[in-house]
Amino acid sequence: MLHPSLGVFLDWLQRYQYKVQCRGIQLLAGRTWKQKSTVYAKVDDGLSSAKVDYSLVVDQIFCSLFPHPGAWVQFSEATEKYLSQVCHLHGDDWSKSCDVDCRSVCTQTDGS
Repeated sequence: MLHPSLGVFLDWLQRYQYKVQCRGIQLLAGRTWKQKSTVYAKVDDGLSSAKVDYSLVVDQIFCSLFPHPGAWVQFSEATEKYLSQVCHLHGDDWSKSCDVDCRSVCTQTDGS
């Protein structure tokens, strides 16, 4: 027996997959594209820009086989910046919803 939330998720996935397939068939049949709202276009551009910036920073931090000692601090700062940008574009405040300080987690040392 499936967990109820899994059943709800699978129903949602099937329903929206069907809608995506129907839209794909319509577009292949020659139906015109819908014009994207400028607000959505700006948000999409902001999201893709934030993803590119984040991936470039993370790649630069971890490009060597042995990252430098401050790599985890830089990584946490880059991640925090990325999450705040993305959540701002979605209309959320990531810092209020997260009860863990990334810098404190990344700078903790293993006691062993």
